[in-house]
Amino acid sequence: MSGNIPGPQGPGGHDPSGAGHPQGGQQPGYGQEQYGQGQYGQDQYGQQPGYGQASGGYDQSGHGQTGYDQSGYGQPQGGYGPGAYGSGPTSAPSASHPGSASGFPAYSPGTQMGTQTTAPPRKSGAGMIGIIIGGAVFLVVAAIIVGVVVTSVSRVTADKAVQAYFDALAAGDADTAISYAKVEPSDRTFLTDEMLATLNQESPITELEVSKPSGSYVSSVPVSYAVGGRRVSTNIRVTQIGKDWKLESIAAEVRASSNGANPIINGVEATSDRVLLFPGRYAITTGSEYVTYPDDQATLWIEEPSPYASATSLIGLRAELTDEGEELVLSEAQKSLEACFAKKELEPEGCPFKANPNTENGAITLDLDTLTFTPDDDMWSSINIRLDYENPLIAQFSFYPRIRYKLTGTRENGGSGEYNYYVQATNLRVGQMDFSTDEPTFSWVAR
Repeated sequence: MSGNIPGPQGPGGHDPSGAGHPQGGQQPGYGQEQYGQGQYGQDQYGQQPGYGQASGGYDQSGHGQTGYDQSGYGQPQGGYGPGAYGSGPTSAPSASHPGSASGFPAYSPGTQMGTQTTAPPRKSGAGMIGIIIGGAVFLVVAAIIVGVVVTSVSRVTADKAVQAYFDALAAGDADTAISYAKVEPSDRTFLTDEMLATLNQESPITELEVSKPSGSYVSSVPVSYAVGGRRVSTNIRVTQIGKDWKLESIAAEVRASSNGANPIINGVEATSDRVLLFPGRYAITTGSEYVTYPDDQATLWIEEPSPYASATSLIGLRAELTDEGEELVLSEAQKSLEACFAKKELEPEGCPFKANPNTENGAITLDLDTLTFTPDDDMWSSINIRLDYENPLIAQFSFYPRIRYKLTGTRENGGSGEYNYYVQATNLRVGQMDFSTDEPTFSWVAR
């Protein structure tokens, strides 16, 4: 057909004879600008003309201004098929583009026609809600996974802390063992490498098994082991501080005072009322071979590093004087009396007796070279030796001297005579042996 045949007035309300030109100064429609030189002009398809110009085998009546008005779309936007591109007259299908009366391929959804494009579909409100819900679900699932992973790591860390603590004990490394304490102890008198060396020799920890804690909240770690051959199954209380796991207690707290005395624990004196001890077997002594604790109190077992352990007190220890100790006390008491006798004095200093002869106001002169003292044979048989309540390393006994003295006296007129009487007791009525020193010492003290 001729390119000068005008088509009917298009739905946009303008004259088709003005094809390819903006009408009335309005913004151009889908003519020269948007689909001509602007979007699909020289950049992508060289000099290909836009819609509304003659293009090779296409005439103007097939697709001119009739399909699009100034609004850019003509008929309502959502329609597909013939109504979507205006209502202009059609021509017979051309040989180059069969299937359309205007020479263009038939348009259906999803088919791209030449240089024409369609606007992307808008996302509906329901779609956006779906995306938001999906994202929220993803975050929840991710949080759960992270929580499970963190919990799993935390459990392992708690196990490793307990394992590392017992490993340090076995290695004799006190500082490393202490480093796992929630609160490091201020008194480390017994928390030393030397003490661990003794424990590992006398009562080593063996057959250690550290189990994984159960549940999401970790407060303790189950363990079992043998200490000095004694089986122990317990839970080691733990707590998390930052990223680290710590033991609530790395040693048992023991009340160590015993009637005012300081017990000796594995050779080390307990100088405070409370001491901390690693797990193991401890020998409790007084520090003297002559004063000991009974068998049921001479050994202290610490089975776990807990202040709630079963045997955590040395209160009520009952020290006993050994047979050798008692013999030593009597022997030293007798030696002390012999030394008093040897002084040849009526009232020797530091002795529990005195001789008090009547000199008749100086009328009799005493010959002290003749002074002798003789104890009764059974004087020592009634001696009852006891350990001092405040300090069990002090052995004492009450003493009443049954001792006769003999002494010669001479009167002024030359006559002489002999005194033969019992001595009197002084205020030093207590015999005492001090076992707190390396060399026990005996003395007479006031009551």
